[in-house]
Amino acid sequence: MQDPVTVPTDGDGGRERRVRRRRRETVGAWLDEWLAVHVEPKARDGELAASTVASYRGHVRRYLRPHLGTIRLDRLTAEHVTALYLLMGTPRSEGGLGLSVRTRELTHVTLRMALDRAVSLGRLERNVLAKGCGVDRPRVRRTRVRALEPAEAAAVLRALRGSEGVAGRLFVPVALALATGMRRGEILALEVGDITLPGPEDEHGLGMITVRRAWDKSDDPSRGRNPLARYRMRAWPKSGRERYVDVPPELVEILRTAIAEREVAREAAGRAWQTHAVRPDGSVLSWGELLICDAQGRPWWPDSFSSAWHAWARTTGLDCRFHDLRATSGSLSLAGGADAEQVSARLGHHSAAFFLDHYAKPMHAARLRDAAIMGELVARGVGSPDECQDDTPGP
Repeated sequence: MQDPVTVPTDGDGGRERRVRRRRRETVGAWLDEWLAVHVEPKARDGELAASTVASYRGHVRRYLRPHLGTIRLDRLTAEHVTALYLLMGTPRSEGGLGLSVRTRELTHVTLRMALDRAVSLGRLERNVLAKGCGVDRPRVRRTRVRALEPAEAAAVLRALRGSEGVAGRLFVPVALALATGMRRGEILALEVGDITLPGPEDEHGLGMITVRRAWDKSDDPSRGRNPLARYRMRAWPKSGRERYVDVPPELVEILRTAIAEREVAREAAGRAWQTHAVRPDGSVLSWGELLICDAQGRPWWPDSFSSAWHAWARTTGLDCRFHDLRATSGSLSLAGGADAEQVSARLGHHSAAFFLDHYAKPMHAARLRDAAIMGELVARGVGSPDECQDDTPGP
């Protein structure tokens, strides 16, 4: 066995013992510490979504600790990790785990993040998952999110506007999703105070929404199905930082009407109006003055909202998730000539490349324009000499 590295101390063997212990540290022990110290506190403080932390925890519990956990951290090799990925991808009938490429890819991301942190803390000299170190990242074929055509999106708004009951309540969230690209959890967590509407002297007529928080749901089964116990208000949106979204004049009028109707409901509710509630465990969940709420100011919980959307979509024959409206917003802007960087920033993506790869679906009108441009180029190239005379390069 390799002798442990010792570090001189001033008569105190504590530091030396810590170094010895770390040299004997296993992959499993480090993964447990990484989750407990560097991941789970971020979920508690709202920096990470509970579903993200649950994903990391599941990869560690199901795949990484059982197959790599007993290996010493400083002796983990590319061959160890490659063998695990091979086992994960081998069909069950052949003795493997029979897992999808996507599961292997996400497990790879979890392990790479944990090893990166070990390197940054000096617990490990290098990350065997770094580029060029011998481990190929499993990559799944990407599929783009479905986006509606302009006529389809307009038809959805027309069908909801002025409707009664649940369909009527869906109108404002759908308009926000299409016009701003906000996520479901961001829309349902939007406070009235985060909406700035223009005054009569504003010549542009643009409003602004500050997207600064979102609903998050715990995956802890012990919390039961009570949404008051399972949901929390995350202080940051998914991107980890707040963003500012310009509101076009047409949406400004919709929001103005919604805020006025909400104020009428708040005055009618009086002392029954709620901005917070006590959870079953005695803690307090505060949501503030929500734009999207019921007649007593209470939230429209995301799961309940999605159920209402799916039920309405089925009755109308619309094959569309609510999240697809966000993709529609970005794709329509891109097809209309908007800058990809600006659209990506509005949607809260970490990069324009991610937006283009996952969300940007060229609309039919954009494809027609593209084909017309290329057709014109070909026509100019194969036309008569007189038609092409002006395009002939000079000497």
